[in-house]
Amino acid sequence: MMKYFYIRKLLFSLVTEPELVEHATGWKLQECNTQKGLSVLDFSDSMERVEELDWYELADHRVVHFIYGLLDVLDVKTLSQKAEEVKFDSDGICKPFTTNNIPNFIADESTIYWARKPSWSIDEATLLSMGFIDSDEIFMSVTSIEKYLAYNHSYYPILKEFFARKSLFQSAIESGHIGKLNNSIEYLEWLEKIKMSYPCGLKDSIYEYRGGKSEQPVNRDLNPKECSSLLALIHAMATNKPYSYDPNDSQNGAIKRIKNAVLDAGLSLSDKTIRKYLREANSEAEKSKDKNQ
Repeated sequence: MMKYFYIRKLLFSLVTEPELVEHATGWKLQECNTQKGLSVLDFSDSMERVEELDWYELADHRVVHFIYGLLDVLDVKTLSQKAEEVKFDSDGICKPFTTNNIPNFIADESTIYWARKPSWSIDEATLLSMGFIDSDEIFMSVTSIEKYLAYNHSYYPILKEFFARKSLFQSAIESGHIGKLNNSIEYLEWLEKIKMSYPCGLKDSIYEYRGGKSEQPVNRDLNPKECSSLLALIHAMATNKPYSYDPNDSQNGAIKRIKNAVLDAGLSLSDKTIRKYLREANSEAEKSKDKNQ
């Protein structure tokens, strides 16, 4: 049930009017940070009573169903990481995300299929750039959902962001900034050019499974002493508080703490890159200790 605990918390944060979620799901806003009232949702029951809904209610119902579907196809690790970014007010009620702070984390394991795929459709690229993944059901929904948003985007910042990014990708293809073959890496490089975010490890996964240039290593033009000093600095900072990195304990949470600090600084590094340099720094520190003995 933890999966649906995360989904409920995120759903209330991705829709700015909680009544819309409550009406479509039966879940309660006051319970979104508890284990109460959790259940796997079956939208078919409520869809049987569409005759009872006016057009606006039906539109909201379908959009909430669509957002639920975006969350339901994600793995628990991805959901839990996204849910950690949900903020609460003084009454313990979750606050809605804006278009600028929708969490785009996606677990490396969830990107393997997409990293191996040489080209993405615009819908696939848009969802992946936001930290979500496509499926047949979602693709069919996204092709028809826009008409339900014609009257009001403000309740659904996630979809407002989706259509804004999709429009940017379409313009980039039409202007030749992204090739007609829709190469997956070109989508990410275009986002970098226009300073828009995407999941940290996505580009690394593409390089890992399809080959090509990966993130640059430590600048080897540095002389050995400078390089050793930088690695020693990394090791010293990482192994002390607040990060407390322990090379013998892969589950101690240091990677996540460091990654959050990088994000807080407005920068981006994948888990894989952080681990790589921490291992290098630890190895350098061990060599220095041996020399000093």
